[in-house]
Amino acid sequence: MALIPDAGTGLQLILAGLALYHLGIGVVAALSGKVTAKAVRGLYGLHLVDSPAFRYATKMLGLYGLTLGGLLANAALNPPAHRDVIVAIIGLQSLRAGFRLMHRRLLAEACAVTARDNLMGVSLLLIEIVLLVAFFPQS
Repeated sequence: MALIPDAGTGLQLILAGLALYHLGIGVVAALSGKVTAKAVRGLYGLHLVDSPAFRYATKMLGLYGLTLGGLLANAALNPPAHRDVIVAIIGLQSLRAGFRLMHRRLLAEACAVTARDNLMGVSLLLIEIVLLVAFFPQS
């Protein structure tokens, strides 16, 4: 048994990990604004103010998380058949990293995210992107 997975297995592990994360955060966001606020504070350093608007928006974003998690889980089962999903995830994570950098001042002002926490978030997104590109399934 190899300690380093082959490209196909590596990609499946990355996609499965992303799927589990998005399904988990999607369930939490759809069901509990308070738990979501604690989770994003711990994961991203975001300090969000509770309000009815926040609770509603969080529930709707949770549905997107569940949908994305489902697409990722499906892609993890057979990555070559779901290259389009992988391309979309690479694009989404690239945009997220870019927006975190372009809007760092707004993020810091609105959600009290420190420069260090923002850089950590961007770094994680970039690692995901590099791995997805490196393991991208060939036709």
